[in-house]
Amino acid sequence: MRRLLGTAAITILFATTACDSVGSAMDDDGYQTLAETDWELEGGSELYLCIRKTIDEDMLIGGFEAIAPPGTHHTVVTVGAADGPDGVRRCGSYDHHFEQFVFESSGGANRFELPQGLAARIPAGQQVNINIHILNTTDEKMTGTTGDRIKLLDPNEVQELATSVYMGKLTLDIPPGESTQTGNCQLSNDVTLFGVLPHMHSFGSHMKVIAKSSVEGDVVVHDEPFYFDTTKFEEPIDPVVMKRGDQVEVQCSYQNPTGQTLRWGQDSYSAEMCFAAMYLYPAEGQTSACAY
Repeated sequence: MRRLLGTAAITILFATTACDSVGSAMDDDGYQTLAETDWELEGGSELYLCIRKTIDEDMLIGGFEAIAPPGTHHTVVTVGAADGPDGVRRCGSYDHHFEQFVFESSGGANRFELPQGLAARIPAGQQVNINIHILNTTDEKMTGTTGDRIKLLDPNEVQELATSVYMGKLTLDIPPGESTQTGNCQLSNDVTLFGVLPHMHSFGSHMKVIAKSSVEGDVVVHDEPFYFDTTKFEEPIDPVVMKRGDQVEVQCSYQNPTGQTLRWGQDSYSAEMCFAAMYLYPAEGQTSACAY
């Protein structure tokens, strides 16, 4: 993937409007489309699209699934106060609502379901932003429809609200060659962890996440190679009880062949990140990021 053409060579053809389809027919598993958009992209280029959709009534969500045909690198669902009109527009990798991260997935129809009794809440009046990265590394034009689907729950099914918090390291100095950077999150509330998503860029090679629980001891919740094109999806873990003051340690390993020191940044091919998005409950009192 690092052979992708630079941004000056990108030709964007079109993006269509979002599908306003919450409340549309559900499949047999209870999933329905939150929003989606058609796209078309020339070979050797990439595109970021943002679908913005203001929510009319509270949503309690028990599961997420990406609509991610070939060419879809990832989707990121965030929620916050409306800061622009609803609809589809061309955007950049940094265009998110940073108040609340809800779901992230790489290519493929990755589904993440919360344990029974838990739900992610999107309040009425808030605006959903789905940031979509389309990446065409072939020589041919590609077309597709990308977005996200959700499983809505009845309030009577929900006992506790859950949310996603990005944990890791905000400053990076990655030298040429192989190296590992370590970030931490010290928890400000008692929580239970139940899901993890690795987030690095194209130089990331491995991530290990350790929940340092004063109740259960050190629990390795993720220890896997990282592949930029396929690894970014939420995966369930056995619940880990954490107390206020406990830490989550995120170890990010890199292969840097550039001859230059890589820094923290948004660009997938010239900068890096080191985050594990942890799904946890309760959601009350949580911020979208906890990293140092």
